[in-house]
Amino acid sequence: MIFRTYQPGDEEGLARVFRYAFAENGMNLHRDAEIWNWIYVKNPSFDPELIMLAEENGEIIAKICTTIETIIFGGEQYRVALIHELGTLPWHQGRGIMKKLFQQALNTYMARDVDLILLHSDPNAYPVAFPFYLRRGFKPIFLRDNLITLSALNSLLLYSNKYLPFLGKFLDIYRRRKWTNTSKNNSYFLRDITNTRWEEIFREKCNHYYRTHNHYIPLTPARWHWLQHTRPTSSRSAGVVGIFSTNSPTSKDDLVAGARLAARFMHHIKRPNNSLFILPGAVWDLFTIFIKEDRHILKKLLLKAILLLAAKFKVNMITGVFPHNSPETILCKKLGFHQVQRGYCLVKPYQKDVNFTKITQYPWYIPLDPTKGEP
Repeated sequence: MIFRTYQPGDEEGLARVFRYAFAENGMNLHRDAEIWNWIYVKNPSFDPELIMLAEENGEIIAKICTTIETIIFGGEQYRVALIHELGTLPWHQGRGIMKKLFQQALNTYMARDVDLILLHSDPNAYPVAFPFYLRRGFKPIFLRDNLITLSALNSLLLYSNKYLPFLGKFLDIYRRRKWTNTSKNNSYFLRDITNTRWEEIFREKCNHYYRTHNHYIPLTPARWHWLQHTRPTSSRSAGVVGIFSTNSPTSKDDLVAGARLAARFMHHIKRPNNSLFILPGAVWDLFTIFIKEDRHILKKLLLKAILLLAAKFKVNMITGVFPHNSPETILCKKLGFHQVQRGYCLVKPYQKDVNFTKITQYPWYIPLDPTKGEP
């Protein structure tokens, strides 16, 4: 067995490990060599030495994929090793391969002088992995929700509920598909700002707004271009929605809130490459309200804007991440979203003491879902 780092040509093998490793929880993202290449090789923070893998007889059987980012926790900058995904082919599990590979990764992070290591883990979907991290010094600092609902599309009605074990209260679908009028307030209007000058204004506003938030990777122009404009066709598209004020004292078109939505394929899989059906889905991030007034109204309008953009992309499902029992999560559930699974953000400190009280304080921002490895 050989333990080594990424080399050009490894993309399909790494994507294959991902498909098998994440198939066990029933729902999986579409992952091929093109998408893997976009997520990592085209990432502005890509470093081939941070893609570590185990190979046997020419087959990649386990891997850990990481980037090192400058991330803000509680207003302070830290150099963080962000573990996006790790896994072993099922028929090679139990041999201690991941233990060796994980220790190699920890040694690499220490040599790179990182302050923290950060990952996400779902203790329900992966009951073996969660204590594995705890035994290696990781601390759970943030409980999150995965929220799911269905859009107005009805293609999922063709499939039996027994094929959708992770979609929450599926039989409550009809209530979820109804959207009530969120507000009669005429002070705000919705707009798709994708590929307009407001997209750049939104990026700059987000950078300013999230400086005091936790787990924020600054959105440089290069990073934004990668996230928003270089997605492979097999990963579908991305868009930005904005809410504007009609009575702003400074400008009639004042961007007061916004969010980014990325559509992608999700599969329900028994075995990799043997999916029962393809489920087009979407995940949002940068759910941001830039003003203090009318926040409850704006949250509802922003969720409505997200759903409208998802309908434009012709996707059946919306997923999002908010702090557990936060006002945003409670609002989503009132509007028909259901919790799919729970997970923790885990942090392991390395080079300096970390104020965990500050790190665990709200507000939180999740720029991507490392358990699935796709921004």
